[in-house]
Amino acid sequence: MVVSGIPVRKEQHAEPVAAMALDILQSMDDLKDPSTGGPLTITIGMHTGPVAAGLVGEKTPQYCLFGDSVNIAARLRTTCLPMRIQISESCNEALKGTDFQTEFRGQIELKGKGKTRTYWLTGRKSDSLTPEVSAIR
Repeated sequence: MVVSGIPVRKEQHAEPVAAMALDILQSMDDLKDPSTGGPLTITIGMHTGPVAAGLVGEKTPQYCLFGDSVNIAARLRTTCLPMRIQISESCNEALKGTDFQTEFRGQIELKGKGKTRTYWLTGRKSDSLTPEVSAIR
């Protein structure tokens, strides 16, 4: 699990996580399953919303996150297709007007939430530039 925007709140908290998610998908091309030699796959779910956070434990304290936002992100991941990044409507809103591209996936059933509008995070707009323009940037 990855989180951005805590303990200090950030306005652009979704962008670094979206960039990391896309980088993780791209890096999967370099990984192979050691038992089969075949490709490994991953599923990623992203949500933006409030969380409670704190240290838990005495011997080995761990920084833990709690709340509905954590549950929604986990359910987005478990209902995601392999090698895709499924994001919530609030995450899609947070990424509007940025360098990230999304597309509407549809409504899916999320346990405890019912029918929920979800989106795919598909890439960066700057990646769609022609190679000549990308080289200039």
